[in-house]
Amino acid sequence: MRVTGMQSVDRDADIRSSEELVTRALVADPNSYHARHAKARLLVAQGCAEEALIEAERSLRLNPGFIPSYLVLCQANLMLGLATNAIEHARRVKRLSPPDPYLYVFHTQEGLAQIMLGEDDLAVACLRQAVANNPEFPAASGYLVAALALNGNTMEAREQLARYLALPDTRINTVAGWRRMAYSQHPAYLALRDRIYSGLQEAGMPTG
Repeated sequence: MRVTGMQSVDRDADIRSSEELVTRALVADPNSYHARHAKARLLVAQGCAEEALIEAERSLRLNPGFIPSYLVLCQANLMLGLATNAIEHARRVKRLSPPDPYLYVFHTQEGLAQIMLGEDDLAVACLRQAVANNPEFPAASGYLVAALALNGNTMEAREQLARYLALPDTRINTVAGWRRMAYSQHPAYLALRDRIYSGLQEAGMPTG
């Protein structure tokens, strides 16, 4: 989660540890929806979007109500440049479980999809909801910084950047650090990431 949440300070070590633990979990119980979900998240971190979709769908076949696996469907579709698919999955969760405590991650995913589509007003609205639902989630806070700057709200973006940097779980505090966290080479995904880096830099995040 540190890798996919843009907060890993040693990406390779985190992925190695995750791979070891996921392998042990699947040996212990190959029909565990938790273990299948963990494998899907690992595949996202490794940049394997198509395989991540398969594992997330396996997890959901074992437990159709396991909301976290829908997050992988959002992430993997963004990795493949399929923003509208990611939005559909995020909105489905919002319909399935309106009071869900995990909902902030789906507001975040929809916000990223809207940035990918160039819909910055909608992105800001989604990311504001994510931060309102969980003010201490660093990824949503950081993405809101970028979206505000992209939307021309530079002053508010700088205020939001100060809040992001002050969060107790913030580990990545430079644009270069965020660049190292990208986990797909799809052109649309890379264009999304470039927009995010541009917004973070515009808001005043140190470059490296």
